[in-house]
Formats: sequence, structure tokens, C-alpha cells
Amino acid sequence: MSRAIKIIVAVAIAVGIYFGIQRSTGEREKRRQEIQEFSELRQGANAKAEHDLNRDGVISPDTTQSFFNDATKRLDKLAALGGSREKEMKAIAELMRELQQQSLPYIDLLRRLEKDPPLDMSNVKTKADLATKREIGKEMLRLDKEIMSFIDSMEERMWKKLQDAGVATGSRKEFAAKTKPGFRKAIEVQRQIRKCDETQANALLGVVDLLEAEWGKWKWKDDDVVFEDVAKTARYTELMEEMQKASEQQEILAREMLNVQQGK
Repeated sequence: MSRAIKIIVAVAIAVGIYFGIQRSTGEREKRRQEIQEFSELRQGANAKAEHDLNRDGVISPDTTQSFFNDATKRLDKLAALGGSREKEMKAIAELMRELQQQSLPYIDLLRRLEKDPPLDMSNVKTKADLATKREIGKEMLRLDKEIMSFIDSMEERMWKKLQDAGVATGSRKEFAAKTKPGFRKAIEVQRQIRKCDETQANALLGVVDLLEAEWGKWKWKDDDVVFEDVAKTARYTELMEEMQKASEQQEILAREMLNVQQGK
């Protein structure tokens, strides 16, 4: 059974943004070239994410960070070209940067989990060590709630930024009509992914509580926890199975998100 806690960051939530660029721009040759390069960037990011999933069952934080950095630069280039869509491009780029900023703590947490897996109890020598792992679970829940709150607000934020940028009402309606379906589908998949994170975090907290309650009556052997009490072993196994099911479901959802980003 896998002992990895997986966190999927909201890379592909930009699908709605990408649809807006792809379908509402293209007035000049230079702009078409920039759009093509953005499309290739998106395809490359999807390929890297799929490679990560095939290898590890989770999208690497490096893949996520790289996509954010490259995408914001490309959006800024599109906005700098001017034309009738300049205001839209600036609003989109601004939202992308906000999403990147909101995701940074999550990306940092994922990197920390890679280096120090919270389910590895070989380094637990005192109850204080367990407390550290409990804080990880609490942090997962807090960040999960924060990023989902932001994602839920993205659609409203997008339309407000367009309005504040001075985009005409007709253009805003056109933009909304072309982007909302993909945007909302991506958000719904993200909501399910976040629920998987919540399940894993709660299961981790359950494991820590169990280990603390049974302090001195368990040991770390063959890369797993072994309890003296059979009933406690059963409870531990139950918690680990909850985490495993959520992890497997999350991987399925991550692949679904990639399909959404590709317009499937």
C-alpha cells in the first residue's frame, strides 16, 4: 500500500483562461504566433504532468511552478501586443499571478512532504515528533480550505478584473460565453481533488492520534507501524485504506483535469 500523501495543485484551473485566449484572439500574425507558443506551452505542461502521474501518481511541484512562471510571462507578452484584446490579456495575466501566489504555500508543502513523508514514523522518538506530524495534517486542511476558497472565487474575480480594466460589456459577455463552460468544469474537478486532500489530512490526523494514545505500545518495523493490540492494528489499517482510496481517486481526478485542459 502506498504511504505517500498526494496533493494536486491547481495547475489546470487555467483551462478557462486558456480557452479565452485561444478563442477570442488572433488579429495579427505576431499575436497568432504568441498564441501558438502559449498552446505549445500548455501542451508541454500537460505532457510533463502526465509523465509525473505515470511515474509517481502525483504532479510534481516543479512542474506546477514551471507552468505558472512560463504562463504568466507568455500572457504578459500577449498583453504587450496591444490591440482590441489588450485589456482582456492584462486581466487574465493578473488573475494568473494571483493564482500562482495563492498556490505557493501549497507547492511548498508538497515539497516538504516529498522530503519528509509524514507517514514515515521511523523518525518519531518522542511525542513532540508526533506533534510535528499533527501540525502537517492541520496545515494541509488549512491550505486546502484557503486554496479552494480562492478557486471558488476565480470566476467572479475574472469578470471583475475585466470590468475594472475597462473591457466593454459586449466583450465581457462574449468572453464569458466562451470561457465559462471550461472554467466551471475545471473548478468542479478541483473541488473533488481538494476533497481528497481533506480526506487524507483527516486520516493522517487520525493516525497521529492513534499513535499518541498508544504511545509505548507500537513500533516501526519493515517500514510500517506494528501495534501490540490487534484492535489498534485494525483501526490503523482502516485509516491507511481511507488515505489510499483518496490518493487513488485523486490521481484519477488529476488525469481528468488534464483532459479538461486539453478540451476533451
